[in-house]
Amino acid sequence: MGKISYQSNSVVESDGEAFLLSGTALDSMKNTNTRLLINTPWKEINDELLVSCSFADSVISQWSVFQAEAFYHYYTKKDLTQDEIAKQLSISQSSLSRRLHSGSLKNIELFENRFRNLIKSKNDF
Repeated sequence: MGKISYQSNSVVESDGEAFLLSGTALDSMKNTNTRLLINTPWKEINDELLVSCSFADSVISQWSVFQAEAFYHYYTKKDLTQDEIAKQLSISQSSLSRRLHSGSLKNIELFENRFRNLIKSKNDF
């Protein structure tokens, strides 16, 4: 996460703080079991997010395929109700709700909200 100086269709041709931080984060993830990492220009935020991402990663890595599918649709189709999402998945709304609940939706939302608030607290971004 950071400012972008130049954005191309190709990541390798793009430039800016966001791309440099992303590359650094990806390099640090090599040879580890880490699948989720957020790297920002601010050390204190990175320190907090390192812990939060580790917890979120441990939750996400336990999801079944069905839970992952439910979360994917829940987060990419924010304009739809649970009932509408459930119909797209050919399941009942209560089944969708169970998948989200058993996948720790409340904890994932807490993580997301905390991340958003940390970033909003930075006036220079």
